[in-house]
Amino acid sequence: MLALRHILFVALACIGLSAAAPAQSSPLEWVAPDGTMISGELFLPSGTGRHPAIVLVSGSGRTPALERGFERRASRELSQRGFAVLSYDRRGTGASGGEFRAWTFDTLAADLSAGIEALAAHPGIDRDRIALIALSQGWWISLIAESGRPQSRLLIGIGAPTTTPDIQGRYAIETALADFDPAEVDHALRLYAQQSDVIRGDIAEADYRAALQPAMEAPWFEPVRDLLVVIPAESAFATWYRPIMDVDPLPLMRHSQSPMVLFAGGSDSIVSLEQTRSDVIALQADGIAIRLIEQDGDHDLSRRNLFGRRVWDAAVWDRLATILAAMGSPAEAHAVVDAPRE
Repeated sequence: MLALRHILFVALACIGLSAAAPAQSSPLEWVAPDGTMISGELFLPSGTGRHPAIVLVSGSGRTPALERGFERRASRELSQRGFAVLSYDRRGTGASGGEFRAWTFDTLAADLSAGIEALAAHPGIDRDRIALIALSQGWWISLIAESGRPQSRLLIGIGAPTTTPDIQGRYAIETALADFDPAEVDHALRLYAQQSDVIRGDIAEADYRAALQPAMEAPWFEPVRDLLVVIPAESAFATWYRPIMDVDPLPLMRHSQSPMVLFAGGSDSIVSLEQTRSDVIALQADGIAIRLIEQDGDHDLSRRNLFGRRVWDAAVWDRLATILAAMGSPAEAHAVVDAPRE
């Protein structure tokens, strides 16, 4: 058994050593419209000439881009498949300037637009073949950036929400309470709606506290304790969250001039696959160029291996590369999006 295990690990190591060499990377920085310095890393594939390019638009959180699993892996895998990849730290994180959460979606969209311009000006980039791959919250940001002056040939969403952040929060509660009685779930959702109204300034904080207090002793409350908290309307969090909580991506998707492809993980606990399916079908019925690809995996398409580590199947990167290769012209990109739904 030990000998077999040793052979297995040697084989796995050889597979790793046989992979293509990592692409060369170099810093790419740009100045946002408000003067904030945004810092990124550009991965260029081997070979001369101008390369098709991808901008990775990260989701929420303070973690620098290349310390996130998907961004780190995508930068390597897609650059090895012939694409230049730009991964950047959102303002207030990593090496970028600015303050964390001192922004709106419009601010982050302006940062992204300036980054696309900086990327397009690079001598190793084919400015007519730039795509965006947006993760989670990055989908709202990408749609807003592209709604002003479209700069990309293709929009790809990974774990991309088709609802407002507020509605997405409702799904988080429903998922956390999946094993509880429907009446208890409804109680939690009513409290969540009150919490949202406090943030909007529509009801008094005291009214929410009065409704919340007796629920805190119920068995169903523990799984959603961190979701049903008191957030005063004048708090820093509420001031930041209020302008973005009701931003609906669907109108932006309806007006997108670039074809869209959404990848949805079958075990995504953050974005509702059922809701995504329904919205994509409705958009397709209205003639919008959008395609949904359902993939095994979690919110970022990863899964847990036998050792509990998050891994991505090679098929994820191969499928992304196949779709990205079609962005040579609008007709080719639309042909990929118009392919039968998977």
